Amino acid sequence: MSIKEKPMIKNIVSVYDSLYENASAETGNKTYFFLAVSIIGGGLFFLSFFLADANPFRLLVPGTLHDFSLSARDKRKKAEIFLGDAQKRVFTSERKVFLSGDFKRDLISLITEVGEPPYYETEENLNKKDLNTNFKKLPNLHYALITFWKRNGVLILDFREETLNSEMDAIKVDTSEVRYDITEEGDQTKLAVIQAKEEKKKKRAKEMKRELLSSGFLALEKTIFANFKDINTIEYRLNGKIRNFPELEYSLTEPKKRQ
Repeated sequence: MSIKEKPMIKNIVSVYDSLYENASAETGNKTYFFLAVSIIGGGLFFLSFFLADANPFRLLVPGTLHDFSLSARDKRKKAEIFLGDAQKRVFTSERKVFLSGDFKRDLISLITEVGEPPYYETEENLNKKDLNTNFKKLPNLHYALITFWKRNGVLILDFREETLNSEMDAIKVDTSEVRYDITEEGDQTKLAVIQAKEEKKKKRAKEMKRELLSSGFLALEKTIFANFKDINTIEYRLNGKIRNFPELEYSLTEPKKRQ
C-alpha cells in the first residue's frame, strides 16, 4: 500500500480538496467559512494562553476573570500627636498611627510619629487651614531612646546623649535672617566683618537647634500624656543618669506631671 492510499492521508487530501474547491469558488460555502473562522479563532485563543504560560480552562471556574476580594482594612487608629514650631509652642494634631494595644510598641510608634515631617499638616487636617503657623521638623528622638520602663503611673525614658548630639548636627536650619551691623570702632577689615558674621550665624544656628530639641521633648511629653491616661509622671535620663542636656531650656531633671 502506497502512502497516498493510507486512510489518514486520504482524509487529509479530501479535506484539502474540499477547502481548495470552496476557496476557489466564486460563492463560498457558509459551513466551511464558519468552520475555518472557528478553527483559526480557537487556535489563536489557545496559542495566546500557551505563550502566556496560563491554563485556558481556568476560565471555566467562576470568578477567575475579576478580583472580587475586598481592599485591605486600614488598621491604623487615630492618635493625638503634638507638633512644634521651634518657638516653644506645640499644637495638637490628629493622625492615624499603627497602635496594637501593646504599650511598648505603641509608645515607640508615638515617639517616632513626633519626629515625622509635618509639612502637609494643614492639608491633612482641614481644621488647621486657617492656622498661620509654620510647623518644623522635630528631631528623631526615637533614635536616641535606649530603654524605658513604667511603674505605678511613672514613665522613665532613658536617652543616649551622643545620639541626641548627632541629631542636632543633622538638623538643617535657616540662618539667612541673621544680620551683622558694621560699627565704626570695630570691624576694621572685610575679613573681620565676614568672620563676625559667620560666628553670629553659627551661634544662632546652635540656638535654633536647641529650640527644636526643646520643642521635640515638649511635644513628646504632651503626646504621651494625651494617649496614655494611666501615665501621670514622666521622668528622663541621659545615659542612665539624672542630668540635663547641655544648654537645653527644656529641663530633663524635673519630673513632668500631668496637668
